[in-house]
Amino acid sequence: LVVTWDAVDELFPEGVLDAMFGAYERLLEYVAAGDWDAPLPDLPPSSHLERRAAAAREAALEPVVPRPLHAAFFAHAKAAPDRTALV
Repeated sequence: LVVTWDAVDELFPEGVLDAMFGAYERLLEYVAAGDWDAPLPDLPPSSHLERRAAAAREAALEPVVPRPLHAAFFAHAKAAPDRTALV
């Protein structure tokens, strides 16, 4: 199997395309040799999974206050009425 990956390197931060292609390779290898009835494996590199888990732990520490989407906009407008609201 020959796989061609064509992308504009300048459009992505360093390492992103390599990580994406690595995930794509792992998926192709899994499809070629894996159990068709098994769940899909984790595709992101382990370093990404570790960062995702750390971010989830950090987010869990902050209480979530339910409020409408526009509430923060109006609170900011009230706190800084002379600042530009939208561009």
